[in-house]
Amino acid sequence: MSAFSDRSRRSLGYVSSQVVVSATTLGVTPTVDYLVVAGGGGGNGSVQDYDNAGGGGAGGMRSTVTGTGGGGSLETALSISPNTTYTITVGAGGVGGRTPNTTTVPTAGSDSVFATVTSTGGGRGGGNVGTSASPTTVTSGSGGSGGGGGALMNGGAGTANQGFAGGNGVGAGGSPAYAAGGGG
Repeated sequence: MSAFSDRSRRSLGYVSSQVVVSATTLGVTPTVDYLVVAGGGGGNGSVQDYDNAGGGGAGGMRSTVTGTGGGGSLETALSISPNTTYTITVGAGGVGGRTPNTTTVPTAGSDSVFATVTSTGGGRGGGNVGTSASPTTVTSGSGGSGGGGGALMNGGAGTANQGFAGGNGVGAGGSPAYAAGGGG
């Protein structure tokens, strides 16, 4: 009924492909199920032992075959057209924060795309980077799932029907302080 050809390329940690759907006379509009998961966010580093850092959020998930992220319901299968090219991009995970004495800030994960369906990359984890004498605060990022908060920081928001918010950190520097994990 239909044949799929795939041309892939790898660049900077993600895969981008094009799928060409070719068909004989089908008589119906073909549909495809999908599971699209984005790259997870990078976790943060900490300046000192007591300055805890949050974890990165999971990449957003959209699906027609299993539950979607964030407790959402199944999505509708995608209608495709014969002799049409569809782009597929698999998002890379974010870079983690490094410590001590560096200012490497964690990054969000990259989006993943299948035709018109986009899953959002996970948010970065919150915390501090730099030195204990001159720390720089990095807030938790929102994303498919939100990044976790560092000590005394709120977690990032998740995207509806793709992922949950990151957890909130508790405690102050020097006292028992706890960072939170990213959302799933």
